Amino acid sequence: VYTSGQWTGDLNAFTIDASGDLSTTPAWTAASKVPVPNSRVIKTWNGTSYTDFTYSGVNTTALRNALRNDPSDSPQNIINYLRGDRSMENNNSGFRVRGGVLGDIIDSQPVYVGAPNARLYVGRSFNGASSYASWANSLNRTPVVYVGANDGMLHGFNATTGQTASGVETYAYVPKKVIENGIGELASPDYQHRYFVDGELTVADAYNGSSWRTVLVGTLGFGGVAKDRSTTANAIFALDVTDPANVTFLWEKSSTDIPALGINQGRPVIAQIANGDWSVLLGNGANSSDGKAALISINVFTGAERVTT
Repeated sequence: VYTSGQWTGDLNAFTIDASGDLSTTPAWTAASKVPVPNSRVIKTWNGTSYTDFTYSGVNTTALRNALRNDPSDSPQNIINYLRGDRSMENNNSGFRVRGGVLGDIIDSQPVYVGAPNARLYVGRSFNGASSYASWANSLNRTPVVYVGANDGMLHGFNATTGQTASGVETYAYVPKKVIENGIGELASPDYQHRYFVDGELTVADAYNGSSWRTVLVGTLGFGGVAKDRSTTANAIFALDVTDPANVTFLWEKSSTDIPALGINQGRPVIAQIANGDWSVLLGNGANSSDGKAALISINVFTGAERVTT
């Protein structure tokens, strides 16, 4: 959900009883269970490495675009704010006052990642199919719900109920392109709503030639519009979420890397293609610099792309 004007968001979990009746009271609300800033696992890709979203890990040049020539608006303070530090919130002398740390969730749809179906590929003969059942049965992972928000992050939340950790954020990823697109604006008291991580997500199991992995792919959706609103600045990213306690980075591609990539509003598809590789397939979306409709194919594990117009 989201609240207009305040531009805060939430993700609520409701139980369903044996009769199919939905509880009217949430089992948990993610916004009320966001960890304290220093204990959150927030990652980004800075162009050379997958690193913590901290002052030392982020190229702060893009963040400086949001500064108001006020000493409080240092890149370090902005990053602290984005991580959830609310100590400097003051519309008159500091940063924008938020109704909550979690940003608005509008077009991104929550995706549940739990135990895989071990019988999914029984009787299939493609490469890796015979080992899928044993791999699926070997996993004992905590279920997680992933969703994008316009606080500039992809979020993962513990999807259990009735436990202390239920609903707690497990992981967040800030795409490099979102930083370049002006994520620092979120701290300004003059903030006018923008989309950041607003695209749909897809999650699928894929075979890398030796083992199966669970891969999440997302785009920025309407967040793929540049800071000046005049150009496309989209990105598509892939993360290995096989182990929710150790999410790893695969790749991030922007419209600079793939000129055919426009403002993508469709859900990416992960599938094995004719040559046996597992690929991400998506339509390029509107306003690409090429100005043509295109099908984009990106290797799930290497990030090698191919564009067909």
